Amino acid sequence: MAALGFVVALFLRQVQLRDSARAGSTDMGEGFGQPSGADSQRVLEAAVGKIIGTTGVEDARRIVAASDTRLDIAGAWAVMQVELFTRMTGHAGLGLIAARRHMPPEALLPVFDRMIDEGYLTRAGNFFSHTDAGAREARVIGKAWATWLEERVQQDIGRPAGTDLRAAVDAISKRLLVEDLGNGLTQRSGELASAR
Repeated sequence: MAALGFVVALFLRQVQLRDSARAGSTDMGEGFGQPSGADSQRVLEAAVGKIIGTTGVEDARRIVAASDTRLDIAGAWAVMQVELFTRMTGHAGLGLIAARRHMPPEALLPVFDRMIDEGYLTRAGNFFSHTDAGAREARVIGKAWATWLEERVQQDIGRPAGTDLRAAVDAISKRLLVEDLGNGLTQRSGELASAR
């Protein structure tokens, strides 16, 4: 039977797996062998991508509540958007944030204005940056997020994430950002074309 199974396996067609940050990874339980180097990084990125893709609003609420932040969920979201975009693109523009979320900038402006009024953000034109208080909130929320993510990664791949976790999160975040912005810009171009 084993020999027959081997022969059949030889004739099975290979299928390329979809390489996307949102694609679910295969089962990587406790019996998963620990790879090294680039393979290890790919496994970690797949696990992080799977977790990020399934993280919901209630998870975010729990993470923020467990952190030492003084912000509510909306304020925490705004401060972390500034953190993410500044790290990924070098600046946090209202247009980019709105495009990623497929929302009009006017819908997001009130929460950013509130964070400015409360002293967590500053604004120059359409670009936001942290004040010292905002940077402190981003650190404590980021720390809580990293702790939660490390625990989830350890559950998924059966081993600690190690120092490569930040690199994996950044890689996934960049891919998601590019995908989201690409989809948003394509959708917006289609809307403009149909309006003409």
